[in-house]
Amino acid sequence: PVGAMGAILITSREYYNFAKDESRKGDTVKPFTENQSWELLLKLLGEDWEKADREGTIAQSEVIAAKKFLSQLEGLALAVRQAAVMIKDPNIGGPTIAKTYEKFKERMRTLPPRHSSRRSASEIALDSLWDMTFSALGSHARTLLSVFSWLSPGRF
Repeated sequence: PVGAMGAILITSREYYNFAKDESRKGDTVKPFTENQSWELLLKLLGEDWEKADREGTIAQSEVIAAKKFLSQLEGLALAVRQAAVMIKDPNIGGPTIAKTYEKFKERMRTLPPRHSSRRSASEIALDSLWDMTFSALGSHARTLLSVFSWLSPGRF
């Protein structure tokens, strides 16, 4: 319909990207604490994981791997969500959290350098997370994303 309004979620670790743009309105979402990240991960993994956590039946190796993984994601909710997707899909990560975390650490070690500047520790973690996810996409999906990456977020 004519005049329909929409919304889009734009994330940035740099507030100045949006601070002086009067046409954009939004809220700042603070990173989660370690406990909040853990609770979100369990919720995203499903009721079986939440129940196992309440009962204390999650293998210690899984808890340790998950918490190390989450600490590298620095409480960013979208990254925690993507980590849950990877954990649930053995084609992206592995059959366990520990195996998924091992693949993640390997990807961090083998990530090609950026051309423009060196990555910070948090950028290495996030780039590795997204690289693993994008690598699992089909060729058509990757092509579509590469076209979208050229579009300007400005007004048309």
